[in-house]
Amino acid sequence: MNKIAKVAFATATTVLMATSAYGACKEDFFSIQDFSYHDAGEQNIELAFTLQSLSQKPVRMIDAQFGFKDALGGMVGSMKLQRDVKIDQSGAYAETGKFSQKTFERLLNLDRADIVPFTCVKGVIYEDGTKEQF
Repeated sequence: MNKIAKVAFATATTVLMATSAYGACKEDFFSIQDFSYHDAGEQNIELAFTLQSLSQKPVRMIDAQFGFKDALGGMVGSMKLQRDVKIDQSGAYAETGKFSQKTFERLLNLDRADIVPFTCVKGVIYEDGTKEQF
């Protein structure tokens, strides 16, 4: 392998590793219990959802997002969860709010059967002070 090819390969490997690390998350930290949404007027969507923690420990801080993909895996939109939230062991987390239709731009246009909700947890601090990153 010549010198230029080695540099290109090393650069590509570094980029792939950084992308994988940045995109890592735990998708099964929560089970999605319920979600609803409707047009709230003025280019807004009102969204409500309830997540059930599958953690065996209480949580005091979380780095996570909730969102939707379509049935083919395309992104519909996502939002960050409140970071400084207390969630009991196996407890529920619920949120309701208004969001710009730009955040969830395709949500109102899709059939509900084609909407797949997801969660992505990147890190958590438990009540006992232990930290876990995914």
